[in-house]
Amino acid sequence: MSTGHDAGVWMLLDGLQVRAEPGTTLLDLARSHGVRIPTLCHDPRLEPEASCWLCVVQVRQEGDPWRNEPACDTKVADGLQVRTRSPEVVETRRWAIELLLSDHFADCVAPCANRCPADVDIPRYVRAVAEGRYDDAVEVIRETNPLPSVCGRVCPHTCELSCDRGVVDEPIAINQLKRLATDLASPAPGPGAPTSGYRVAVVGGGPAGLSAAWFLNRQGHDVTVFDARREPGGMLRYGIPDYRLPSEVLERDLDVLRQAGVRFEGERRLGRDLSVSGLLQDGHAAVFLALGAWRGRTLGVPGEDADGVFGGVPFLVQVAEGELTSLTGAAVIVGGGNTAVDAARTAVRLGASPVTLVYRRDRPQMPAFAHEVDDAVAEGVVLQCLCSPSEVVVTDGRVTGLAVQPMKLGPRGADGRPKPVPTGSAPVVVPCDLLITAIGEVPDAGPLQAEHMSVVTDARTQALAMPGVFAGGDFITGPSTAIEAIAAGRRAAGSIDAWLRTGTAGGPPPLVVSRRSALGTVDPSLFPGVAHAPRSVAPARPAQGRAADFAEVDGAISEPVAHDEALRCLQCGCDAFDECTLRELMDEYQVEPARLAGHAHHYEVTQLRPGITLDMNKCIRCNRCVRVCDQLAGASVIDFSGRGFDIDLVFAAVDDATMSRCDDCLGTHAYCVDSCPTGALMLPEIIPLGRRG
Repeated sequence: MSTGHDAGVWMLLDGLQVRAEPGTTLLDLARSHGVRIPTLCHDPRLEPEASCWLCVVQVRQEGDPWRNEPACDTKVADGLQVRTRSPEVVETRRWAIELLLSDHFADCVAPCANRCPADVDIPRYVRAVAEGRYDDAVEVIRETNPLPSVCGRVCPHTCELSCDRGVVDEPIAINQLKRLATDLASPAPGPGAPTSGYRVAVVGGGPAGLSAAWFLNRQGHDVTVFDARREPGGMLRYGIPDYRLPSEVLERDLDVLRQAGVRFEGERRLGRDLSVSGLLQDGHAAVFLALGAWRGRTLGVPGEDADGVFGGVPFLVQVAEGELTSLTGAAVIVGGGNTAVDAARTAVRLGASPVTLVYRRDRPQMPAFAHEVDDAVAEGVVLQCLCSPSEVVVTDGRVTGLAVQPMKLGPRGADGRPKPVPTGSAPVVVPCDLLITAIGEVPDAGPLQAEHMSVVTDARTQALAMPGVFAGGDFITGPSTAIEAIAAGRRAAGSIDAWLRTGTAGGPPPLVVSRRSALGTVDPSLFPGVAHAPRSVAPARPAQGRAADFAEVDGAISEPVAHDEALRCLQCGCDAFDECTLRELMDEYQVEPARLAGHAHHYEVTQLRPGITLDMNKCIRCNRCVRVCDQLAGASVIDFSGRGFDIDLVFAAVDDATMSRCDDCLGTHAYCVDSCPTGALMLPEIIPLGRRG
């Protein structure tokens, strides 16, 4: 292959003929040609060690079989053929990463943030609250959730179920800290991306539509939100009563969107005032459908078309719009979800008495938030569980009662919940003057069917079959929480942005992270020295008084209490997240972190020496820190003790002169910390807040 008169080595790199200087490693050759070969153990300032096997490539001379070699320690050779990204190479690298992760007892992302549907960086905003930086806290939340004030009231805060502080005593009151920050902050939208020149129509002003509008706006697109009702907000405005979510709180978040340039047009209903094809013809480059799920399911029993029978959502909408301001007589609500509970508590406030909530399973099986059910009972709502409607009793065309069949819990169904089955007892009649059915909502696909469009979306991109049309939120998934709809809107915005700019819809692949809980039990021994402190509890109005009006029920913790509560946070997760090479490779190779899980070491976070924190749970034994300490700092004060995976990084006993060299390095280069690819070694100024002191 050599030309004879050309100095150097000629070879094939991924099928391309290239020239290299003799003595060059395959790793350096590839990098000089823009070919990325990953590595964890290699430091260009040191001689290769080839211990991580991430830089593996396939090599051969023509006619020979392919063999695996480490690119960092293999030199170029005339006529050598190299494959850097073959399926075999990719799989070998994937296995190497997963082998490292099998003993990587560390959380890339704090468990609370990993549980959040919207991927909010919870530890970062909690830290800001602890330091009194409320504007900063809200800015952090808005990075992935444009409705922080709303979520401070109505988020189910499942993040708290995964809070590691709960292993020590009680979880952090995360949602209360969010609420306080949004109440005290005065945020304004920061600058968005340069104008893209694209117009995007968002149809539906609920949480999914608002979220998509915000993130599309941040990406520089010109966004208009069209909504069937007069004011935007969707279920946030019309389906959640003011005692849970005051309208002024919703307006606070909407004002930020307006200031950012998102436009809103009300009373524009798809199928009546708008069409998808018309929006595209009108110059919108893309359309996002976030129509929600507003159509109630029917009971399917005789008499339910009588006067005095309402659907749960239409009932709440009439109250929100001021069309229904008072009730008299008895009210029965059928259902066990949040809409049913909201309808029952609303009926109490409008004057109905008694108010009975009928549910076909027992109370622990109710899908509504447990604290909302508790509040309903405290306000006087009567629960009548294990009863299934069999007939609406009608007199002179109007409802006068609901016949219910006594039930018992039978075997578990496909959804894992016990199925209600009849006891065989005769139905009983619950008298009522008003019947509200709230057994679930479904989307209305009629407007799309009228345009001969299918509502089936691509699961990854949220795209419909018609080019430029996307859909998400409750319209696709059915009823969900506000935070889940917000997450869907954000994903759709990323997919739409990609489609507008590249012609191909879709955002980045799912973030792959390491989780301690996948490798073993997270127990109190992992948090030594953390003193027990009770969780802060927010005040609430007394039940007797609050049931007479729609003023907000739940209060907020005070600023001093919030400060102390934020300091309870252990600041889990990894502060080296953005610099961790291992985490980047987990994403690039889409590994399964726990595929090779077995016994994993559990180490206590310690000090390697004053000024350097050591977390052996994150250490991958790459030996870079030991070698840079020896060869670059000239100190040789750290080394590994033990064999194989049963080793520890230790600080050697040294004389004053050697310690002085270590101090000088720590004050200038900190070679050992700088070279660590996983954040196992950290300087104190970036030690997580909850681990100090």
